[in-house]
Amino acid sequence: MQTGIANVPLHSGQCPSWLSEKMKQLSATMVEVNELAALQGNSRCLTWLSMIIRALGKRQ
Repeated sequence: MQTGIANVPLHSGQCPSWLSEKMKQLSATMVEVNELAALQGNSRCLTWLSMIIRALGKRQ
C-alpha cells in the first residue's frame, strides 16, 4: 500500500459539487448516529456500529 500526502488545491476556489453532496450525505448519517446514541446510550450505539463495520469488512 502506498502512503503519502497529496497536494490537490481547489483551483476554482470552491468545493466541487460531487464532494459537497457526499459531505451532506455523511453529515446526515452522523446526525442519525448521534440521535441513536442519545436514545440508546453511547455503549449500545458503539456496539451497533462495530457490528456494522465488522459485517462490511467480511464482505470484501
